[in-house]
Amino acid sequence: MIGWSLENLWPLAWALGFEPEPTVDGPMIGEPIIRALFFEFLPGLDATVADLLAKAKPRSLEEVARREDLFYCAHDAVRSAQLGEDTVPEGFDPRADGGVVHERRHALTWMLSAGVGWDDTDLGT
Repeated sequence: MIGWSLENLWPLAWALGFEPEPTVDGPMIGEPIIRALFFEFLPGLDATVADLLAKAKPRSLEEVARREDLFYCAHDAVRSAQLGEDTVPEGFDPRADGGVVHERRHALTWMLSAGVGWDDTDLGT
């Protein structure tokens, strides 16, 4: 489960100013991104939310919406590929890589869904 949670964490951190932006290319988050998240961006286990927000440089709503739209389109292509259509690049695994797209999109869509709980986020395509 921690792997999928890391896929959610990347877009959430990105919205607070973390670089690089989350990608739709499929592979799970790698060690360089994980290290940067935990050892450079996040303030540490003893920190408070206020500590994180003091360090944050939030992106605009428009920027988050553009990234979410990209993930929406990628998620739609993944779902179509899971149904047998030829909608993803060669070498892209609709199950494993598609799960990455799904989790990253979940975080982005949730951020744009005011008042909606995490588990109630609409991930329809």
